[in-house]
Amino acid sequence: MSVYASIRRRRRAEPATRIAAEKKKAQEAPKAWHFFITHAQSDGATLAEGIYHEFSKLGLKVWLDVKMPERDVAAMKEGIENSNTILVIVTASYFTREFCLKELRWARDAGKGLVVCIDVKDKNRIGEFLNGAPEDLKSIGDINFIDLNRGEVRYFKLGIELLLDAKPKKLALAAVSSPLSLFDRIAALENSLMGAVSQGGAAPRIATLEEGVLGAVSTGTLPARLSTLEKELGM
Repeated sequence: MSVYASIRRRRRAEPATRIAAEKKKAQEAPKAWHFFITHAQSDGATLAEGIYHEFSKLGLKVWLDVKMPERDVAAMKEGIENSNTILVIVTASYFTREFCLKELRWARDAGKGLVVCIDVKDKNRIGEFLNGAPEDLKSIGDINFIDLNRGEVRYFKLGIELLLDAKPKKLALAAVSSPLSLFDRIAALENSLMGAVSQGGAAPRIATLEEGVLGAVSTGTLPARLSTLEKELGM
């Protein structure tokens, strides 16, 4: 008996259990989709379409942009928020796409569980792809990547079963340091200027600070102006 046949026999009843559970969730929230597929159109469309069709044949409701009547930002966000599981197809361009990153962040902020997959031909490039992920999304690397072989029917169907069997995991929230208040930033600028007094360079720097801060206060753009001043004063 082949390895595939052994796995297939052992798992034969399992997807039905998972599908039933997904359908129950969908019934509890009538507008929900079982899965939302997030992918980069340029190099993930073929895999996304294949997964969509396999899931649909099983009676699952799947949100895939090219299958939706509305696919603007509001529709995508609604799809994320009303899906039980977010299926991420990671490809070479995924972390370079603005809307892919938005979808991941919406999923994280909504506390959605993720299942992550990758084309079998790219499974040795996972580390390379993750290097391109923004810092606040790198925790996706803590989730198991399921590789899919679109070119071999039997193994693709096995991959579909693995996707259904996978336990969705949430993205970890990135640690964010507390930003300095405007008063703290002004104080830091003042300290920088005091350090310039002994070097005889304080006068022009003080003029820069006063002009910039007063102008920004009058126009309501103080935070942005402070950032510019900090760069000008080498902070």
